[in-house]
Amino acid sequence: TRCARATMARSSLGCTLLYLTTTGALRPLTLRRASAARTFPQPRMSDEAPDAGRRSLLFGGLNRPDSIKVGDEVIAGNDYNSSSPAFGVIRFQGYKLQRVYYQGVRDGLVERVDVDSLEAKPPPGCAGYTKYMCLYSSKYHAASGPVVLSPTEVEVVRMRDEIADSAWLALPGLFWVWLAYTFWRYGEDNGGAFRGLEKPTAKPTVASDELAAALSTLAQTR
Repeated sequence: TRCARATMARSSLGCTLLYLTTTGALRPLTLRRASAARTFPQPRMSDEAPDAGRRSLLFGGLNRPDSIKVGDEVIAGNDYNSSSPAFGVIRFQGYKLQRVYYQGVRDGLVERVDVDSLEAKPPPGCAGYTKYMCLYSSKYHAASGPVVLSPTEVEVVRMRDEIADSAWLALPGLFWVWLAYTFWRYGEDNGGAFRGLEKPTAKPTVASDELAAALSTLAQTR
């Protein structure tokens, strides 16, 4: 019946969504990355490795090659002093990159030289200086001010890149959801049957009509 077929179509849609959820196709990107990290341990990221290389290992190489500039919104890839959020960084939380600079000692005085991006090389005369960045969250640092730390201590990725990567990874799952919904709508509109797949019924012809009339006449004469 039409009701039974519609119920079967809805059940098919539900099974498809359940399958996509259990296989991880519809999970948030950060959860899929965390699950993958538990299943396949990531290589150890040494302090000597370049920043871009460590970021690629941590985030699966999905972040864009564009440099992260001062003023960008970023997402932290690991915890730093997370037990005290006012003076630390929490994994998967959003922060603003307020400042990037190189710090060293010149003529007995501490010198800080600002740069425009996280990937910027040491300015002239700053060889051997250490790079630092300032991360700020209005939720945690309104009273204490931004957290100053080295890029080797916390890996970050731009928030817009993270959103774009999540959207691209979600497209296959969205396609299957759309396909299941299309099947369900077709069943609702057509009683649950695909007209193109129905077994064709024999159409009456002139010859079959004449044969039926002859048989009827023969039966009446008897």
